[in-house]
Amino acid sequence: MKYLILILFGFSIIGCDPVDSRLTLINNTDRMLFYRTSTTDSLDGLSPYNYSFEVQGGDTVWDVSRNLILPKDSTHLQIIGEDAWEDFINNDCEDSTLRVFIFTKGVLESFSWNTILKKQLYINKYNLTVENLQESNWKVKVSEPLKTKAVE
Repeated sequence: MKYLILILFGFSIIGCDPVDSRLTLINNTDRMLFYRTSTTDSLDGLSPYNYSFEVQGGDTVWDVSRNLILPKDSTHLQIIGEDAWEDFINNDCEDSTLRVFIFTKGVLESFSWNTILKKQLYINKYNLTVENLQESNWKVKVSEPLKTKAVE
C-alpha cells in the first residue's frame, strides 16, 4: 500500500504543468499596494476584484488574497507554462507590452470600480516588454507614484 501511494504521488508531480513565476513586483514604498495586469493600454474591460475593507476591533481586515503587495515586500506573478511570460507578452499583449497598473488601498476604499476606470485612478502604470524585463532580471521595482491623480 505504501508503494502504491508513492507511485501515485510520483505521477501527480510528473503531471503538473510548469509555472513561470519569474515576473516579480517589488514594493519599495511604505504603503500597501494593489495591482492589475492588462494586455492593453487601458483599464477598460478589467473587472474589479472583491476588495472589501472593514475595521474589526480596531484592526483593518482586507478580504483580498491576491493582487496585493505589502510594504517593503514583493510578489511573484505566476502564469502556467514554461517561458510562458514571453509567449503571453509577445502574442497576447497589444504592442507586445504587458501593462501593470498600481493602486493604493485608499483609492479602492473610496471609489467604485466604475469611477476608478473613468478617472483612471491608478498611481503608476508600468509598460513592460520582454526585452526590458530581461534587462531587469524580471524584477519591477514599484516606487512612489509617478501619477498624482489618485487620492490617498
